[in-house]
Amino acid sequence: MRVKGATVQKFLLGLALLAALAWNLAHASEIKGLELRSGSTGTRAEIALDGAGEYKVISLKGPDRLVVDLPASHLGKNIKLPAGAGIVKSVRSGEPQPGTARIVFDLAQPVAAMKPRIEQGASGPRLVLEWPGDGSESAAAPAAAVAAAPWT
Repeated sequence: MRVKGATVQKFLLGLALLAALAWNLAHASEIKGLELRSGSTGTRAEIALDGAGEYKVISLKGPDRLVVDLPASHLGKNIKLPAGAGIVKSVRSGEPQPGTARIVFDLAQPVAAMKPRIEQGASGPRLVLEWPGDGSESAAAPAAAVAAAPWT
């Protein structure tokens, strides 16, 4: 009789885990768009979200890139990644683990991004990333000390 009780308990636990997974997938945030612009003050990326959520930003060297992980998120079906602009050579995306969207900005040279922030706009929240300067060597020089520090 004890074996049957353990089997029923495992079955119920499995159902609870499946229900939790389905709930998480149904409530995951969607990345609605990504824009990249370059101007006289530097390069700016805006990631349009359907709701405010968590994010983690990591700066990497060799090659230089900025990685943005968005847990409990996924890319929208019709999202198109922009071509490179300014200090950003290219943009790519991936999923390092199930349920986490990753956006990678490949950089032309070492440069520190300003602290990321969420801005509220007419179409919803946007995660804003900015790289100051015009991509010249003078903009990259002070970046070396801060480039390795991750932000959350």
